[in-house]
Amino acid sequence: MGRRGPSTKPSELKQLEGNRSHERQKQITVVNGQPICPEHLEDYDAMIWRRIVNNVPPNLYGEIDSVILSAYCVAAGWHRKAVLELALNGAVQVGIGGTLLQSPWIQIMMKQANLISALGSKLGLDPASRTSMADYEKPKTSKFGSLLTIESDPIES
Repeated sequence: MGRRGPSTKPSELKQLEGNRSHERQKQITVVNGQPICPEHLEDYDAMIWRRIVNNVPPNLYGEIDSVILSAYCVAAGWHRKAVLELALNGAVQVGIGGTLLQSPWIQIMMKQANLISALGSKLGLDPASRTSMADYEKPKTSKFGSLLTIESDPIES
């Protein structure tokens, strides 16, 4: 029997969310290098790759994450192909003897959507992870920072 409950988040995502319970947390694993876009990706897959890498916080992914990012991008490419094929030929096909059959592209589309969801969750690309990363790029300021700045009185202006 597998582990119960939701899968654990990467330690960097936990740090971005903050420590609400004030318990000791594991140290963040430092990633080396930047992810490298594989040559085997098709044009659309490579576009998805660039979109992800350019829109996540810096140093969230390292070179070692290239494989899982590649798998996500390939799944997105196959999902797109399935959607386009279904739009072109429809969800129902005529089989031998005139029987109506479900297009195999529906199953491909659904499997790729499940794979995109699972990999996206592991990569921190799902909506829950994005909301926890929203504060990542905000500079940390002291609660006493406003005491050091002199502002003009709005009444005098």
